[in-house]
Amino acid sequence: MPQAFATYERLRRGRVEKVAARASKADHAKTPGPVIQKLMPLLMPLMLKTFMNPDKTVGPEQRYRIDWNTPVGAVAPPLA
Repeated sequence: MPQAFATYERLRRGRVEKVAARASKADHAKTPGPVIQKLMPLLMPLMLKTFMNPDKTVGPEQRYRIDWNTPVGAVAPPLA
């Protein structure tokens, strides 16, 4: 049983650490001031269409699926 938990952790650790690091970074972001709060609804759609790409930033996390048929000893797929 301890070996199963160690394998489980080894297969997940890299992905989980990336998710936790991104969440920590977002958590430490400062709250925007009143001017930015007013501009944000106008700027966000433009930013998403031009230089911010949610598919590249959080897409791999959101699309990640566990292949339950993969043997436990197999290497986990890399997170892009």
